[in-house]
Amino acid sequence: MTANTQDAKQEHSVEFLLYNEKRLKNNFAELQKQHLLALQKLRATEQAHAALQEQVNAIHGKIDAFRKGYLDLQKERDDLARTVAMLKAR
Repeated sequence: MTANTQDAKQEHSVEFLLYNEKRLKNNFAELQKQHLLALQKLRATEQAHAALQEQVNAIHGKIDAFRKGYLDLQKERDDLARTVAMLKAR
């Protein structure tokens, strides 16, 4: 091998290494961007989940209030039925 051929091969190897280094840096930068986007989506999902949980809790509170009101109405109806029955019995 001549010195020129060896120099050309080394120069090509250096260029190839520099090219690969640049590609790796670009790929790493792209992965960092994707990672940040994934984190942002995760935070948004967590916030949406928290908001939904608040809505679910509010709905459960309304259901509980409805149940209590319904039970109170049943008790009042039963009391009225007893009163009517007592009045009829007289």
